[in-house]
Amino acid sequence: GAGLTACSQSPAVEPGERAVESSKLKEEEDWKVIYIQDQRIGYEHRQRRMEDQSGKKVIHTQNDSYLKFKRFGQALNLEVHLQTTETAEGELLSYSYQMKNPPAGSTISRGVVKDGQLHIETDIANQASNTQLKWKADYYSPSYLERAFRESPLQPGEKKSFSMLLPEFSKITEVNLVALEYEPVEIPGGIQEKCLHIKMKQSLLPGMTTDLYVDQQGEIIKSATDFLGAKMYLYQASKAQALEELSGRELDLAMQTLIPVSPLSAAHDTEQVVYQISMQQDDPAKYLVAGDTQQVKRLGADRVELTVTKAAVPVAFPAAEIDAEFVKPSPFLQSSDAGVIKHAKAAVQSETNPWQQALLMEKYVHRNLKKKNFSTA
Repeated sequence: GAGLTACSQSPAVEPGERAVESSKLKEEEDWKVIYIQDQRIGYEHRQRRMEDQSGKKVIHTQNDSYLKFKRFGQALNLEVHLQTTETAEGELLSYSYQMKNPPAGSTISRGVVKDGQLHIETDIANQASNTQLKWKADYYSPSYLERAFRESPLQPGEKKSFSMLLPEFSKITEVNLVALEYEPVEIPGGIQEKCLHIKMKQSLLPGMTTDLYVDQQGEIIKSATDFLGAKMYLYQASKAQALEELSGRELDLAMQTLIPVSPLSAAHDTEQVVYQISMQQDDPAKYLVAGDTQQVKRLGADRVELTVTKAAVPVAFPAAEIDAEFVKPSPFLQSSDAGVIKHAKAAVQSETNPWQQALLMEKYVHRNLKKKNFSTA
């Protein structure tokens, strides 16, 4: 696996220049275990080293996450590797991000800040692209959050906001923090600590709240994030705890998002279906989305009526301005890939109606996709 040495040279050094020898000032590491609800699915390992380069303090951080779970019965092993180089104040100099999600190809992005721009090189399924992102001096590195509370502690009732890079999106997100009260927190091993509870929200992830629990040394020893109708927890742990073998009964993230129902005998000819859904000591309305084709009606504190309506077939397709970011290739749809283009053309043939094109592609995939994997979809 990638180690801290992989980012030991400063990416701020230009090609052709000789890197200045740097003396190691500090090196530290920490481990976390990752749970979904009460089931452990992996671990996170972070290493950090501070160097003095030409009289300037620079921090190198290596963060490696390993998760094991299932989707529709298929075992998946997900790895995420992030390397950052930043100033002691948290300003990003460069980063490297990689997500391994076999059998899908790796997603890799690298970025260097230069002349007020973050120059990003991305490789998705062997399709390379280059983009630039306007960069401001007060944008933070994605690794900054882990040390933010040591350097600038919050007190109950205080708020803090800053902007940082989310490398998986290659975009800037605004982070909003609200400190609540001190609470007792228990981590694996039965250790209990008094921690400040901090609510975190991000502009790029609307509707998602992360609860951070920060000890009196400014370390995040526990976090909890909404995740597919459940909670993902990260707990500070020892190396031995983090590397313990998983139970073998991997959590199926896809199945836990589904509600079993009786099959419809004529699904394609059905205009509307009404379900009644109840939960024990919970509110099902929290987990159901309302929109044009799905309405939620509350029948009680733990019971709802869900009406699902067949989408109307559009009759007109007015021209619309679409931002480039919504039609360019993504990690989930490599629309510039020769194979994707070939199959899309084979599916739609000469059809020009967008709705019919979508139906033809759906049927084409159903008929022709023989080897299915759920690593990304």
